[in-house]
Amino acid sequence: DWGYPEDPYLSKSRFQYQVAPLQSELLPFDVYTVDGRWRVPCVLLSFLHASARGADPQHTRVLMHDCNQPGYSPPGLEDEIGVRNYTVNDDILQLVDHSRSRLCVYKRKPGTTDDMLLARYQQYSFYPG
Repeated sequence: DWGYPEDPYLSKSRFQYQVAPLQSELLPFDVYTVDGRWRVPCVLLSFLHASARGADPQHTRVLMHDCNQPGYSPPGLEDEIGVRNYTVNDDILQLVDHSRSRLCVYKRKPGTTDDMLLARYQQYSFYPG
């Protein structure tokens, strides 16, 4: 499949891909952008990074590119026609805006805690979609 390394020895460590880009950032961002692999865990880590760096949880936004795309989903994250719709976080994140299938903007729902985000991250950190 497109987007998945043919040689498993060349694939990136999921932690390098998910965590490394944020480790050196000492300040929170107002807006985070997620694209590529590991989208669900990267969205969750973006919210956790902002919170850990002192951002107001209700002001942080995370943009996910290709948020409704066919074809490259792990099992359980596609709807009945094979379109990736990323509804797995709908109970803790609110879809604020979107540009049809290309870009979705999320914020935390009121009452969503860091512990809830972390638990969801731990649940989905192995899904590369």
